[in-house]
Amino acid sequence: MVEDYTAFPAPNGAIKMAIKSDVAPFSYIKDNKFVGYDIDIMIRFCKAYGYGLEIISLEIPPILAGLSIGMYDISAAGMTVTEERAESVNFANPSYTGGVVAVVANRGQFGAAPEGEEVGFWAGLGNSFYKNFVQENRWQMILSGLGVTFLISICSAILGTVIGFGLCMVRRSRSKVASKVAAVFIRIIQGVPVLVLLMVLFYVVFAGARLDGIIVAIFGFSINFGVYVSEMMRTGIDAVDPGQWEAASAMGFGRVKTFT
Repeated sequence: MVEDYTAFPAPNGAIKMAIKSDVAPFSYIKDNKFVGYDIDIMIRFCKAYGYGLEIISLEIPPILAGLSIGMYDISAAGMTVTEERAESVNFANPSYTGGVVAVVANRGQFGAAPEGEEVGFWAGLGNSFYKNFVQENRWQMILSGLGVTFLISICSAILGTVIGFGLCMVRRSRSKVASKVAAVFIRIIQGVPVLVLLMVLFYVVFAGARLDGIIVAIFGFSINFGVYVSEMMRTGIDAVDPGQWEAASAMGFGRVKTFT
């Protein structure tokens, strides 16, 4: 039975714990909850000393980066201690020492047939579906992830459109300096992979603010979306025949009314 650590009274603040959630039995996911020896130790510590607990699941590289800049307070990730890693983070004394083994697929699992038998395509597909979606209510994690994806997509589309319109106006402004600065910014963002942009925003720009990853993702995707929207808007506006602008001016419309 895993205690609901999200409801702990936290007079001393909350501890932000980064884990790798596939290193059973130390930290893993079961029934859509983080469990394991390391989780249990942190829950007991926080409950005894008046701390709240927030758990984030990541891979080793972002865990190390986040620890080194103070984004996370502690990590338990089945991490191997190396001299290079010890230069940026402090390791506790190892609580477990294991060996290295080689593994192969277990016959009869994930659609594979026992020796001498065959499993049909549909039977194997059904077995795989059960393992990845039904067992331990894993569909809830997938549904939750889809919800986050939908939220980021909608918010980024709205905010990105606003950013794109603003960049378009700056690009078309009469100030050559402002137009050039906007053009350089657009070209830089277009040339940077979105994953790199997200990492720079999360681990550098907003590292001190410790913003939620979803907020940073919305901001990052909005910038990426906005630069492309701005160029599409600018191209569409520039494609308007000059005669239409002249006709609007002849009818007494100003620049803003003509544009509208």
